[in-house]
Amino acid sequence: MRFRRSHRGVAGFFEEFPVLIVVLAALLLFLATAVGAFETLSQKQQSAAFSQQAETLLGAVLGYQNLTYENQKGLFQSSKIANLTYANVSYDLHPPSGYEVQIIDLSPFHIHYNRTVDSCQQSYSTGTPTPCIPPPGYRLSNGIFVAQSPVTIFVTDQEYHDALVVVSVWS
Repeated sequence: MRFRRSHRGVAGFFEEFPVLIVVLAALLLFLATAVGAFETLSQKQQSAAFSQQAETLLGAVLGYQNLTYENQKGLFQSSKIANLTYANVSYDLHPPSGYEVQIIDLSPFHIHYNRTVDSCQQSYSTGTPTPCIPPPGYRLSNGIFVAQSPVTIFVTDQEYHDALVVVSVWS
């Protein structure tokens, strides 16, 4: 094809090239935004699922028969707290693969009924509980989700302890 010079300003291909670049840039920007929005939606759905798992596990712990006093949800018996183990929680409550259940006694009494049970098959009953930390190099795909609730620990008819149950779930 032969281009002729004239005063009418016909340039052929050189008029279409900048328009093509603008259209391609807009298309790429749209696709990048769509992919980012899809990933964000997917992460939010996964986060909601893990948050729901934490809430479900918390509800199961609050009503756990081997922990409650006279099957009253949120009222724990002090003698049963020491019996809370990895085996009980795993068998009876069916938690997700990565979890930690903490009972933290907040009372001013000298005897505290603290307990931590986690998916590392370890439990701690005295002193400061040590959390189950995922091993080095382990990548948390969805983070750690925490649910907590205040509870009461029944010791005797005259002694009740305020406590907090904290459930952590991760993947």
